[in-house]
Amino acid sequence: MHLCLPLVALTVLAQGPAPSTAPSPTQEPPALVVLVVCDQLIPEQLDRLAPWLDGGFARFWDQGRSYRRATLGYARTETGPGHASVSTGSLPNRHGIVGNQFFDRALGKTTYCMTDAGVRALTSAGPAESGSGSSPHYITAPTLAETLLAADSASRIFSVSMKDRSAICMAGPAPAWAVWWDKNSGGFMSSTHYGSELPSFVSEWNATWREKASGFEWTPSFDGDPTSLGTAADDRPGESPYGEHGIRFPYRLSTLNLEVLAGADLEAAAANLKNLASDVYKYPLGDQFTLQVAGAAVETLKLGQDEHPDLLAVSLSNCDVIGHSFGPYSWEVTDSLLRTDDALGDFLDMLDERVGPGRWVGVLTADHGVLELPEALQARGVGAKRIGPVETGVFTGVVTRALEAAHGVRFKLGFSSRGFSLDPLEVLESGLDPAALRRTMADASVEAHWVAAAYTLEELMGEASPSAAGEEPWLALYRASTYPGRCLDVVLRLDPWVLISSGRGTSHGSPYEYDRDIPLAFLGAAFAAGSNFEPAGSEDILPTFLPLLGLAPLGPVDGRNLLAAPAGEGAQRHLPK
Repeated sequence: MHLCLPLVALTVLAQGPAPSTAPSPTQEPPALVVLVVCDQLIPEQLDRLAPWLDGGFARFWDQGRSYRRATLGYARTETGPGHASVSTGSLPNRHGIVGNQFFDRALGKTTYCMTDAGVRALTSAGPAESGSGSSPHYITAPTLAETLLAADSASRIFSVSMKDRSAICMAGPAPAWAVWWDKNSGGFMSSTHYGSELPSFVSEWNATWREKASGFEWTPSFDGDPTSLGTAADDRPGESPYGEHGIRFPYRLSTLNLEVLAGADLEAAAANLKNLASDVYKYPLGDQFTLQVAGAAVETLKLGQDEHPDLLAVSLSNCDVIGHSFGPYSWEVTDSLLRTDDALGDFLDMLDERVGPGRWVGVLTADHGVLELPEALQARGVGAKRIGPVETGVFTGVVTRALEAAHGVRFKLGFSSRGFSLDPLEVLESGLDPAALRRTMADASVEAHWVAAAYTLEELMGEASPSAAGEEPWLALYRASTYPGRCLDVVLRLDPWVLISSGRGTSHGSPYEYDRDIPLAFLGAAFAAGSNFEPAGSEDILPTFLPLLGLAPLGPVDGRNLLAAPAGEGAQRHLPK
């Protein structure tokens, strides 16, 4: 028997009356739209840390219009889908970014959501001579950037993050700039999809990062004991060590060896630089650097400083990268959020100074939530579990043998925490009905004590009804995460609080509330300060901003304008169909 949590505020929008696409006669259209996504930020962090927050997070959450029931309307709660939903006003079954990786049915293999063999990596040194790069070519719905540029080709777009998928999903395929951290050589990079040469201000900033990062010591920036604010005790079971530094402050970045960098041994110099560049990604410097480059874009590109509306997208990755290792209530995540709050506050003050306090609008949200460390949940009596490689190996063997017993063929199965894939060539050569194979796999999967349900490709595509009673609400979430040609043969819904893990750290990606609840808060003259308790989601951001700009969406959207008249019964959120 599997525990089934109640579904609260499941979201996909049933469209109500179309809102006006013209701003109020008393309001000037904003000169700059600012998207701020804090990766893995859960609303509870903003509430519990409120006494110590006095910067950008506090400004959005306390002085803006906050939607306290915001949640994601799909099952696969990961970075790629989260950012694409912000920029397109759509859910993954429309915008196509169903996960950070997805099973490409045409290729018969797993594919990264941003990979593109037709482009090259682009650094300050120029385009790479070989290899693939990253691009938005898998995005299938129009983005806010495209909508702006379709109306005014003089609009400027800049997107920045430590992660390529975050920056790219917010910029989309529009003529724009998306830049992200280069974990091999350091500094911010892009791809030839966006241009043949990095913007000069990005290359200029890239020349400064080594001095800022080399030997950086990470110690707590706060005075006092954060456990009074709900932060857990430091040094907890389940935390994943930061190399030789373990799981306790201080943590120190490596120091660049200037002699090695200047020497003739190019391989040693590259290794020395890569060690520092890859570690920066895991330290609070990541958000600081991201906001510095965003500020340079405002200054250099004059964003929001003329009559052409511009877009600035900023994704802050540290909460996620650090949270995966230490959990959301750790000292490390607490300190990282406090540092980011200060830096974001300075950044918003800069926008007021350069653009004008009434000339820009902004939103703060997250791409997904996170599961607390299973060990911490177990200590509170919650039935959390880690499922390790041995148990998943046994599980895969059970499903393989069930297929062989039922159909007389031994298939090689691809397995991940999401589910199973069949080799399309093996299936074709077997002459067997693929739907029957998938049904057998799904039925065998639910025999595992940690699997709540298993959905076949036919169920996910709406070609078959749920095989078990009570699965309709859950299946609706999974269908919202399913795009044709980008789905496994069988997708698993694990029990709540179950993590397929090698033994340390935590993650996200489930359809449960701890992964789906997100903060959502708007700033700007159009947004009255206060809390709102209507259901909302990140797909509402685009249709809320477009009317302020006097624009209509370029295609269908799943969100609604949160500034329109309060939703009546006909416009309430319903389960996906």
